Amino acid sequence: MANGFEKNEQGELVPILTDDPWTEQDNDALEAEIDAKMAGTVRAKTGPKVKTDKATEGVMSAEEMTALMDDFFASVPAPKRKNAARTRRRRPRYALSGISSFDARRGYARCNPPGVGVSDERQGALADFWRDRTGRVVVRFSSRGYIYHMEAVLVSGKDIRERQMDDFSDWVADVLLQWMIEGVGEVPEPRS
Repeated sequence: MANGFEKNEQGELVPILTDDPWTEQDNDALEAEIDAKMAGTVRAKTGPKVKTDKATEGVMSAEEMTALMDDFFASVPAPKRKNAARTRRRRPRYALSGISSFDARRGYARCNPPGVGVSDERQGALADFWRDRTGRVVVRFSSRGYIYHMEAVLVSGKDIRERQMDDFSDWVADVLLQWMIEGVGEVPEPRS
């Protein structure tokens, strides 16, 4: 049984082996000895605007704890606000327009991400993204047997760039959810 540690000739700590097992009584005796040594000692509690040299009895009342926490949080400075106009990233707006059905196997390349889907307890809806030969993003919306083919561009009329596709997929997820709520029998139309 190990009962502490000592250094050997190489200076390494090795366990001291004894035949006496450490018992629960030994543990209780050690705790009592520590409590006796700590009795009458005071640990100063410090923090911003909080200094207490009052001896504690081991248990602090809820009121005392609340008062200490209030004093502490009152001394913590509020975070600095940044100028919202400079830090807010404007989310690009997108526009959808209906196009005729297309066969994605002929001249279309999958985008990254390739699509997005949403679902609730009753139904699900998917939107798959491709780029045509000209670089425009085309989207196929599908849910409950309804399929709509759309072309997606920025509101300015420019093509959606590759680095904007993650933001575009988030926007389409919102459009899909709105489409499911309003009924998938109608063409998906995003709100402004």
